[in-house]
Order: sequence, then structure tokens, then C-alpha cells
Amino acid sequence: MIKNIFFIVFLGMLCSTGSLLACDACGCSASNIGIGLMTDYRSNFIRLGYFRTRYKANSEHEHAGSDIFTQVDLSFRYAIGKNKKIWLTAHVPFNVNVRNSESEDLSIQGLSDIRLIANYVVLNNIPAGEASTLYVEAGAGLNLPTGQYDENLHERNLPENFNLGRGNLGYIIQTNAILGLPDFGLMLSGNYQLNSNTQSGYHFGNQFNTQIVGFKEFIVNKFKLIPNAGLSFESIAQDAYSSGKAVPETGGEGLFLSSSLNFKTEKWLAGFSYSMPVAQHYSQNTVTAKERIAIHLSFIF
Repeated sequence: MIKNIFFIVFLGMLCSTGSLLACDACGCSASNIGIGLMTDYRSNFIRLGYFRTRYKANSEHEHAGSDIFTQVDLSFRYAIGKNKKIWLTAHVPFNVNVRNSESEDLSIQGLSDIRLIANYVVLNNIPAGEASTLYVEAGAGLNLPTGQYDENLHERNLPENFNLGRGNLGYIIQTNAILGLPDFGLMLSGNYQLNSNTQSGYHFGNQFNTQIVGFKEFIVNKFKLIPNAGLSFESIAQDAYSSGKAVPETGGEGLFLSSSLNFKTEKWLAGFSYSMPVAQHYSQNTVTAKERIAIHLSFIF
């Protein structure tokens, strides 16, 4: 029975979910927030997160070198209503994008696009077999054009996707599911972002992201130790000019292996995660994804 339920949930996610942020002309994503908070999904929280992802252009590429995308994210999750059926989430990110090449180093930093999401609890820890429960929430949100968008950024030898913001409104669909067992859990999550055009008609590719992660809790003195490991997949469509023609060197997809370690007390949750690509295809294979690092500290209330 558990396998059948999980298979249905997984198929539903694949059909309706995706990612959040495009970074470089290579078409990358920094949306992998990590599993940490979903291990305490029944609680309100305020979180400070740090995320870093790196891409390297091959030597034959026009802009050979390394691109590093760093994000500091202030976010919260809060339940509305007596039964906590509706959860509101907000992300306020600050980005630092750096391009290192043999000729020069270029960077841009500032507030990025704010994201607002509302999730509804579809299944609230219903029995899914002996000593196991199933939790499912689904929702939608907006990616607001609050980050600076410079249509002439290419004049600084930087691609359009290097902008702090996208200059458009994005529509987000999100789902999360957790199969809970005694001191063990399995999570499936996904996001899909549909991007509108900028004022000039430029279209950033729509983005899809999904992940499956297993985690286990260990009680050590007065805190919980929560290690986890899993796989995440992202697919980013090519950008398009106002004419509808695809933008070269944009879009791609990648499969990543991730691991994380979280520490939880009654009021605090902290963690570190690391992921690396196991299969990828970005920008006609002229760009290679490297490691991704995430650190978060959350206050639970």
C-alpha cells in the first residue's frame, strides 16, 4: 500500500512541479534550499540561509572561466488558521554573482526577486501503513520583479541571465510530500516556475526542479542529529528573444547527488548541505556544473 501511495504522489509531482532561480547564460539554478526545514514542517520558523553554486566554462567557450553565484536568503514559514491547513512562505534573497576569467573579474550584487508562496495541506499525516504517516501539501505563489534588471548588462561582458532580478513576474507551483516512519522519513518535493516576458519581450526559460531525500533522526543529549541524502533534478528551458528565437548558450538540465547534516533543538535548527552533479547537459556542453553548498540557521516558534 505504501509503495502505491508514494508512486501516485511521485507521479503527481513530476506532472505539476519546478525550480526557482536561473543564474547564468549557461542556464543554472540556485533553488536547492535543502531538506533541513522540511524535517520540522509542522512548525513556524524564521530562517537565514547561505547558498553557493559554481559553474565552469570550458576553454573553447567565449567566456572561459568560472561563475560563482552566492545568495543570502531571509525567509519565514507561518501557519494560518486553527488547524494549520494553510502555510505562508516568503523569501527575501540578496545575491552576489561573480565571473572570474583570465582577462578580468566581474561582479554584480544586490536584492534579488522576492518570492511569496501559499501552501495548502492536502493530507495531514494520514496513516499510510503500519507505523507510517503521509503528509502532502501543495500551493502556488509569485516571483516578484524586485531585483535590479539591466537589459544592457551584456555591455559589461555579462549575459542577460546574470542579472540580480528577472524584470518579470513569475508564477510558481509547488508540492511537498513526506512519508514518516519512526525516526525516519522520505521527502519528495518539486517546484515549477512559469516566467512572463520582460517589458522588452525577453523571456527567461521556465524552470522545473524536483528532489527525493531520505532522512533519519538521532537523539544526542539535548538535541537531534538529522543526516540525510538524496537526489535532485533540474531542467531549465532556453531563454527567448522578443522575436521568439531561442537565445544561444541558455538552458540545460542536471541531476545532483546531495547530502546534509542538521542539528535541531527545541527552538533552533541549523544545517549544512553539499551536492555535486552526477549527470548534466548545460549550454550545449560548453558549461560544467560544479559543487553546491547550502548553510541555514532557523528559529522555530
